[in-house]
Amino acid sequence: MKQLALAGLFIASTFCLQQAHADEALTSYVVMVPPNHFAETDRTKPSTSKNKPLIRHLKEEGSVSVTAKAMQEYTAAKEQLEQHQVHVIELPATHSPNAPGAAFPNNWFISFPSPCPQKVQCGTTGNTQIDLFPMLTKRKKKTPDIKALRKALNMQGISSQYNDDALKDVTGHQALEGSSSIVLDRKNKVMFAALSPRTDALLLQAFANRQDYKLISFRTLFQDQPVYHTNMMMSIGERFAVLCSECISEENHRRQVLEALSDKTIIDITPDQTTAYAGNLVPLKNDQGETITVLSRTAFQTLNDEQLRALNRFNDHLLVFDLPVIETFGGGSAGCMLAEIFFQPKQYIRQNHSKTTE
Repeated sequence: MKQLALAGLFIASTFCLQQAHADEALTSYVVMVPPNHFAETDRTKPSTSKNKPLIRHLKEEGSVSVTAKAMQEYTAAKEQLEQHQVHVIELPATHSPNAPGAAFPNNWFISFPSPCPQKVQCGTTGNTQIDLFPMLTKRKKKTPDIKALRKALNMQGISSQYNDDALKDVTGHQALEGSSSIVLDRKNKVMFAALSPRTDALLLQAFANRQDYKLISFRTLFQDQPVYHTNMMMSIGERFAVLCSECISEENHRRQVLEALSDKTIIDITPDQTTAYAGNLVPLKNDQGETITVLSRTAFQTLNDEQLRALNRFNDHLLVFDLPVIETFGGGSAGCMLAEIFFQPKQYIRQNHSKTTE
């Protein structure tokens, strides 16, 4: 009887640990890709007016200078993360010329904690499920390197499975660009998405159904066009959310988003601050459990005192990256450079359950 009671207690405690980890809103593991091939993209042209002196100077020096300066920014950002005990999983750089979007791995996958499937060797650290997404442009469709990602995760002791079944019936014109298109409230299992050519409504619903998440999609209007990525206008931490509510074009959608975020302190940013990447933040934690939010110098400098006080209240550290070249020529900021990895630690996975039921 005592053994049965202990076994029952073990199963119950293991289940609780699994659930607790599945509900984690923050991770200390991120994927980054060096910007070894960098130049201006069609997407960045509307946002470069404030950086004309930088653009003119770098174009005079040539693409080698652009790449070198982007690599300096990347290396400094990576070092800051590692100094604060955040694990950086580095993928090999793309070999495609003039492909700045390849430095933004969050465009093509999202990870979820997952137990190891039967007959699969689990990693020594844990296991993750990687959901893959179709991207809009032909150049970006060639970006993903699944083998490289699997190898990099394995080196960290994280086994992985890959899933794109629900998104295979793509016409070739539909896109859903990972955690750029979808901002997740992992604790409450809610997906937020601003509809645009890069964020297709049908693919969104298919993905939400597969993950059993509530979907809140909405239309936006920013400089007479939709916001191209949701993570440009919002990010979600454990106890706060950054949001440009003014960018949501329909009042009923705005109310719906605000209600869904009612358990958090909302830091409302303006469209001008959105242009300066104030919504493109990444809330993380480190190995000590300290909360961290990553943002660029451009974003940091556009926030007012009240907004900064709110961010500092909910974070042990603010990591500020200097990213003028990556922002100007890549069209993305700190939130695009980091793809979060969520995994189920090995000590919580299925074999523990099977041992107690023999």
